[in-house]
Amino acid sequence: GQPESLIASAKKDCHRSLSALRYVSKLVEQGYTDSEVGEALGKRYRSNEVKQIDVSDAPMKGNPSAKITIVEFADYECPHCKRLQPVLRQIVDEFHDDVKVYFKHYPLPQHANARLAAEAAVAANKQGKFWSFQDKIWDKQDELSPAVIEKIAKDSGLDVAKFRADLASDAVKAKVQKDRDEGQALGLQATPTVYINGREYTDPKDTESF
Repeated sequence: GQPESLIASAKKDCHRSLSALRYVSKLVEQGYTDSEVGEALGKRYRSNEVKQIDVSDAPMKGNPSAKITIVEFADYECPHCKRLQPVLRQIVDEFHDDVKVYFKHYPLPQHANARLAAEAAVAANKQGKFWSFQDKIWDKQDELSPAVIEKIAKDSGLDVAKFRADLASDAVKAKVQKDRDEGQALGLQATPTVYINGREYTDPKDTESF
């Protein structure tokens, strides 16, 4: 109940403090300055506000009953988001029983085809092919256009007539806007933004850090 140094707490075999010391050691090895270590430590251990995120209609992969819930807000034309995808795939593969990942759309206005790609992914989800469709979208990130997106739909084995109709529907557009509005309400500053059990993840987005 009394404040003390991290070292003093760790000497008492406090599990949380020992974990924090390992975290500090890793940051030091990566070349973080004292002030950067302090800032990272503060974000990780002092920012404990749990956000309520609606995942009721979000695509999910992993174990539905897993105790760890990861929610990703991403933009299909964001290169940082593309680099995160293999990391999350590896996390799900290695910890399949323990983790579930939800995807939320957050197209940025400066990316010309991001919203269309998001709406197309929602349309693909209506045919049960969200994740396979999304993988092809990431692969073609630098080439996205309406024609490329429709070709991806064909290559994914979608019913193209239904895909076109869904893509033009108000319901699909509203789903993407709902995700974006939720992201704005959460105060998203950039993509990708990731939450783990409702807490924003602020560490490096590599497999080891996750």
